[in-house]
Amino acid sequence: MTDELDLALVDALRMDPRAPWSRLARPLGVDPATLSRRWARLTAAGDAWVTCYPSTDRLGYGVIALVEVECLANQASEVAARLSRDPQTASIELVTGSADLLLTVAATVRPELGRYVLDRIGALPGVLRTRTSLVERTVREGSRWRDGALDTGQRAAIGPPPPLTVGRPLGRSSSRPTGRCWRRWGRTAGCPTRSWRSAPACRPPLSGGG
Repeated sequence: MTDELDLALVDALRMDPRAPWSRLARPLGVDPATLSRRWARLTAAGDAWVTCYPSTDRLGYGVIALVEVECLANQASEVAARLSRDPQTASIELVTGSADLLLTVAATVRPELGRYVLDRIGALPGVLRTRTSLVERTVREGSRWRDGALDTGQRAAIGPPPPLTVGRPLGRSSSRPTGRCWRRWGRTAGCPTRSWRSAPACRPPLSGGG
């Protein structure tokens, strides 16, 4: 069972996924070790995680579409399972109405989106037909969520995340233990895992296949 501290911890990490426990401890009213244990429990149970995804509105390029998928009887779950392995499909919902699945699909350019919908989704066993609606502009999405468990004072105490320096040279310290390197950069040994998990990853788009 999650409690108020769990919710506050998740809200704090939403503000700064790379924040060391020592920075969050005082605003949340507990010691850093307690936050570390709480986060380990939440992640082990699958109740919370840190991830990232590109925003076409922020990047200035790319295309997002909502794709309705009609499936043969009793094939929706199998189709959803296959599509869940594709990096182009950001979300999959089983829905009622004229379609069986509702997908949020992303691509770099429109021709790439068209190939994915026609050659990948449309060619899957169990798929009858698809209907695609392009997203012209995103008014609000998940990362804009603001109504969390922290009060105004706690938010002010945590503050915005510091700028992230990527690829900072280690020099002669390349063989140092991870904890020593992170302390050198003003971080604690408890935050590398969350930092690496929150770093963006690029995967090539699928061109088709099963």
